[in-house]
Amino acid sequence: MRKPEGFKQTGTDRRSFLKGAALIGAGVAATSVAAACTPDAKTEEPTTGTGGGTGGATAGTKYTTYSNPDEIGTVHETSNEETFDVVVVGTGVTGLSCAMLTAEQAPDAKVLLIDKMGGPGGNTNLAELNGPVPSMTWDEALAAAMERNDDVEMDLTDPFLYAHVLADKGKDLAWFYTERGVELADDLLFYKGHNGTLAVKGLVEQIETDPAYANVDYRLNTQAITLLTSDEHTVTGVQIKNTTSEEYTNVTAKAVMLATGGMGTNLELLSFYTGEDVVEKSVKFGQGQDGDGHLMVEYTAHGHSKSVDPTPMWAVVKDMALESALSCCIAMQKSGLYVNQAGLRFHDESFPKGAYPEVDHSMMQQGRVFSIVGQNMIDQFQTEGSNAPAFYYFQVPTDLSEELAQVDSNPNIYVADTFEDLAEKIGLPVDAFVEQINRYEADAKAGTGDSEFGKDARLTVPLGDPPYYAGEIWSIMMQTNSGIRINTDCQVVDPYYVPIAGLYAGGIAVSGFNTSRYTGGTSQSVGLWSGCKAARVIVENELGGTVADDWYGPKEYDGPYGDFMGMELLKPLPGQE
Repeated sequence: MRKPEGFKQTGTDRRSFLKGAALIGAGVAATSVAAACTPDAKTEEPTTGTGGGTGGATAGTKYTTYSNPDEIGTVHETSNEETFDVVVVGTGVTGLSCAMLTAEQAPDAKVLLIDKMGGPGGNTNLAELNGPVPSMTWDEALAAAMERNDDVEMDLTDPFLYAHVLADKGKDLAWFYTERGVELADDLLFYKGHNGTLAVKGLVEQIETDPAYANVDYRLNTQAITLLTSDEHTVTGVQIKNTTSEEYTNVTAKAVMLATGGMGTNLELLSFYTGEDVVEKSVKFGQGQDGDGHLMVEYTAHGHSKSVDPTPMWAVVKDMALESALSCCIAMQKSGLYVNQAGLRFHDESFPKGAYPEVDHSMMQQGRVFSIVGQNMIDQFQTEGSNAPAFYYFQVPTDLSEELAQVDSNPNIYVADTFEDLAEKIGLPVDAFVEQINRYEADAKAGTGDSEFGKDARLTVPLGDPPYYAGEIWSIMMQTNSGIRINTDCQVVDPYYVPIAGLYAGGIAVSGFNTSRYTGGTSQSVGLWSGCKAARVIVENELGGTVADDWYGPKEYDGPYGDFMGMELLKPLPGQE
């Protein structure tokens, strides 16, 4: 879509989004940075944003401005200059695939691959799978994407874009698993080792030792700070910072690929974008997911990302580790009973009913949330394991005796022999809480299911005998979804989908796929697709080269496959098989 006649993009909200984003230093060439894109925002107060959530600082919100400790978007004066054909920011599956495939298809191109962390991989190190699935024709892919779009639990935002992921998957997986030799676990579903650490290690070793990647300059502890532009629709490079020496360098490039991940480890910025108080209710999870890419594109015609969706997944008792069996038993069971600060239930605790026991956003909207369990649930966990099936740490019988012996020293777990005493210890309204618990207990003992919110009868489990336990629940901020707008060539686009020349993005930094609900296996799939797609477009459109028809190998991926769709989603409880 082209801009309408007479359209003028002022960029007011984008430019004032980060207080302190200034154009610094006369030594920066005018052809590299457009002063119009980075006015001196130190003298400006943030203004109301136009996108989803809060946009810029909005009257009445908790945050008036983001502190921006890394000064993302600020151009620093420097005399250091380098030139590359392509700069790839980030070394997860998106960045690695983009850099490697670019080097394979354009052997003479100079590629700079950077990561601000001290080790490679980002959240790919924590990812479980890049699910192998059969190849699809375009018609099959589009039909599958539309079917998925109709599934309310998937929250797919752009089925046409996702159809491209499905249509290319056979080629992408052939390149990844067959040509690059990434290994699967014995179940043929998960990465070998059940996370992406070994996959990342193997790909990095190829970059460092294989002559095919001799022109890839791979650097850690190197952070992208701001995009260099000649105008709002043209990116000419990126300013980087060596986080060890704190030296800045302007890097000129024909293309910049942002594979910077989401915003899940930057809860302050995430709260600013979304308006949700994730700082007080969430636990960081991940590596380097700080929203750097989202902030950098603010200074192009892309402007502010219209939506960034927090993806709370899993739950923990406040200040307890994800690996704690007792925390899992109290906080993460689909048979759990959640009440808010008023002592009342507020939804079906087993929702959503897909593979992952995610923390629904309704929990994020409460003042406080507590999970209540009785001895019955404790015993079931110890004899049967977790009934949150995708969380496989404790899917076998797990002894809780050691942790239970220390529960008195945990300030976030409350123990009592009566519901009245439990309410008083937590600080909840006693009468409302006791009435709520008794109503739930009556449903559970009747065996007919939850009369208030419709929870499955198999999961409406009586609390049983005392002692009763309560834990304050926080969410694990697994990642974020949505964000930077791209087209089907992975080009970053403005609000009217006019491409920003020379700028690409991919992985969980981009919009068009899931929104607020994490769906297993999608993040790595989108990451691999966008890395491979961007590389092919960059080679042909930016470098003037030609991508080989067999870039992915002699044939599309045709197995082996794991049974992802056959994963057990709801394990029957004892006596309810």
